[in-house]
Amino acid sequence: MSVITVQDIIETGRQSSLTGTVLAEWAERGTPKQREYLHGMLTAEHESRQASRRQRLLSAARLPALKSLSGFDYSSVKFPEDYGREALASLEFINQAEDLVLYGDVGTGKTHLASALVAAACREGIPARFFTTSSLVMQLRRAKGSLNINFGVSG
Repeated sequence: MSVITVQDIIETGRQSSLTGTVLAEWAERGTPKQREYLHGMLTAEHESRQASRRQRLLSAARLPALKSLSGFDYSSVKFPEDYGREALASLEFINQAEDLVLYGDVGTGKTHLASALVAAACREGIPARFFTTSSLVMQLRRAKGSLNINFGVSG
């Protein structure tokens, strides 16, 4: 069994928005067993907050259905020469601020793939949003319509 140090508790508590001064004071007073308990509690709080955040991100993503990449049929997918499914699944295109465009015939898995990638991003704590091309065009049209400004000139 590992020994929980005062520094372990302080670092974990910082993730839970607690002040270092209070954490240090209480950790110094505690026995090794009490420190272990406090560390476990703070770790559980942090993990709970992270899980809640991932769930909020998934809800905000507006996915038509929750999908994953496991078992996805890549037989209809064509990748550029220097890019493959591993790079796609790693979400490296997000970290590199690259765009991803999925296009093709009906039934080739575009929606499934996009949904799975958005869900994977949300599970990694990355805010993401699902759009179909038609829904995005409609949103842009609505936004353009709300930007029309009328000027009147009198007399």
